[in-house]
Amino acid sequence: MPTMRFLATIEMTSLPADVFAVLGDYQLDPRWRRGVLDMRPEPPGPPVAGMTTDEVIGFLGITTRTPGEVTAVIPGVMLAWRAAGTRMVASGTRRVDPADGGARVTLETEIRLQAGWRVVEPLLALIYGRQLRGDLARLKELVDDHGRR
Repeated sequence: MPTMRFLATIEMTSLPADVFAVLGDYQLDPRWRRGVLDMRPEPPGPPVAGMTTDEVIGFLGITTRTPGEVTAVIPGVMLAWRAAGTRMVASGTRRVDPADGGARVTLETEIRLQAGWRVVEPLLALIYGRQLRGDLARLKELVDDHGRR
């Protein structure tokens, strides 16, 4: 099964701890991740290895519910995740590193489409990379707004 890999990075002026507080709060995902209609972590709160997520996402006109799991956490720095649904298996990391008095956020995602969905792989590859960069721009806005309140 072929794997598509995506990587997006953005620099922020906020402190890494403030950025990770938002990035690691799955309940905030609908505010910065395009297409996420609902996200419910269990247990709620900061990410911990073994935390599960129930994500409802709309993408390419299709609404999908995908169960996920946080597989590893370095508090304040990185979380790794994995999700498996009927259409795809995905995994990745969310990472925050200090950079120039602020933070650098890196999102990495690997997606493997299930057999019947591989036909949309070229379209998904084109759209998802752009969407990931847009998600980071929305995250930056959210962190800036969050920091001022």
